[in-house]
Amino acid sequence: MSGRITNAIRAVDGFFNGFLPSWAEGSVPRGQKPPYISYELVAPKLAERTPFYARVWYRQRSYDALLEMCDRIDAAIGPGCVLETPGGSVWLYAEDKFMQLMPQGADPDVKCAYLSMSLFSNTN
Repeated sequence: MSGRITNAIRAVDGFFNGFLPSWAEGSVPRGQKPPYISYELVAPKLAERTPFYARVWYRQRSYDALLEMCDRIDAAIGPGCVLETPGGSVWLYAEDKFMQLMPQGADPDVKCAYLSMSLFSNTN
């Protein structure tokens, strides 16, 4: 049986994998090519709101596809969305500065958006 922390992390993973292949930071398979999402592995305490982030990665000349994906994620979160878990639920919220474009690295075709969110756990 899964515990509260496992349930919360699985809920977050399931949410992001509904958009693109997604992994916790540090778990992205070596050689994985964008597009994909990486997210901070975090589980809030019961009845506490905890900040966390995700990064959306694309490999394209323009920002169009990246921004469209960020719009899709933002729309899915809305004013807050419920991620059901076996022991309750986790609420996902977008923070005030939800999306920031990251500076370009060595490869100008690799684009990254940093998404700032928070989780509220109602999961046992």
